[in-house]
Amino acid sequence: LNIISSAVNQRYVSSFKDVRLKLSKAAGFNSSSQISEDVVGFLESSILFARILAYAEGFQLIWHVNNEKKWGIDLASVAKIWRNGCIIRSKLLTNIISTFEQFPDLKLLLLADDIHSLLKKLLPSVQKLLNISSQLGVPLPCISAAMHSYYSWIADVLPANLIQAQRDYFGSHGFTLIETPDKRIHWSWRR
Repeated sequence: LNIISSAVNQRYVSSFKDVRLKLSKAAGFNSSSQISEDVVGFLESSILFARILAYAEGFQLIWHVNNEKKWGIDLASVAKIWRNGCIIRSKLLTNIISTFEQFPDLKLLLLADDIHSLLKKLLPSVQKLLNISSQLGVPLPCISAAMHSYYSWIADVLPANLIQAQRDYFGSHGFTLIETPDKRIHWSWRR
């Protein structure tokens, strides 16, 4: 739940303005800057991208628990409730409702061709915006989390083996290589 967690964390960090001002001054850092019209377009596309993935994250969590607990939750109905709510109400939910009505057992919104096509179309703007924001020192953790979540969903191989390597480094737990998944090895790490 990278995007949702990032949003909660940013809300927390934003509450410490005095600390952030002190650290910004100590670092000699100023993240304010004029932005070009191009960046505004990248930002609009990136926000849509992140919103779609945030909804995908939330609905995937509900789908998973619903599937495990056999609650019989209809995701299209959940989307209708959200669309008529106050905090997460959005016209985007109309498309999501249609998707879940058409595919009621859909595990992940990204599996719907129209949604995945839209995300692929928006991705270059997200990449450009995050490159610019990184150069300017402007934190965009939710958009970044959305992009990395998307990368994780579309990756045929994830870097989980790096976690195995860290565990081996710190506790000699061993790890497997992609080429030899049935063979557990241990490395003599330099400390």
